Amino acid sequence: MSCDVDVAVGVIALGWILTGGIFLSFIPQIFALIFRKSVEGLSLLSCVLNYLSNASTILNASLLQWSLFICCSSLEGGLCANNLLPILQLAPPWICTFLILMMYTIYAPKQGYEVLDTPRPAPTSLVGRVMHNILAVNDAYAVRFLLFTVFFTFVSSGVGLALVFKYGHTSQSVTIYAYAYGIFAAALQIVLYLPQIYETHCARHPGSLSIVTLLIQIPGSGLVVFFQIQSHGAWTTWLPYLCSAAQQIILVAQCSYYEIQRRRQKNITIST
Repeated sequence: MSCDVDVAVGVIALGWILTGGIFLSFIPQIFALIFRKSVEGLSLLSCVLNYLSNASTILNASLLQWSLFICCSSLEGGLCANNLLPILQLAPPWICTFLILMMYTIYAPKQGYEVLDTPRPAPTSLVGRVMHNILAVNDAYAVRFLLFTVFFTFVSSGVGLALVFKYGHTSQSVTIYAYAYGIFAAALQIVLYLPQIYETHCARHPGSLSIVTLLIQIPGSGLVVFFQIQSHGAWTTWLPYLCSAAQQIILVAQCSYYEIQRRRQKNITIST
């Protein structure tokens, strides 16, 4: 097998910068949870879907580009790391979304939706009541969601590795399995932020949701899409990031609107 190590220095540098930037983009959200010690305004469903999507994306990329791991056996450390960059770049979101989910479990209210910092009346519409009931049980089942994600990770990766070692990384079985998880990740990204958008709509403020993280991740997601395309990554690998960026833009606009409304109300109160 021939390993392509003749990659432009600029592309490699951009890839490592993006990898570090992706990791740093999660820091504001992590610190927001630590300092506030509250998950008010943060949707557990979005946290779970975010992790599942990132886990599926890195599994998709690892299986479809398994040859990169094989090449590392004949490359030195630095060249191996550069060679694995398209996959290593997907690791920070996977790790950080799991950390955020763990912290949600730690800081989640023990009695569910009604004990949040700013209690809200139950909605009267049918759709509103259904969403309210979903949010009400989320916090009570946070630990179970966390355990499910761990189970999902071990089973999905275990099956993938078994297929690689049994049939070979170029087999049709591995390709179908990898693309299935890529499509699954893309499908999750389409609805990933809908629970968060609804939660923010109900709270009328971002709460523990970090707008800084969103503002960093929007252009970052665009650059990841560019880098993955330049690295000949499969569309199932970069499409989730494109979908995610579009929804994050909506969420930032939503949070900005509520913040402007809050400041206007504050000024009116002061003036009166």
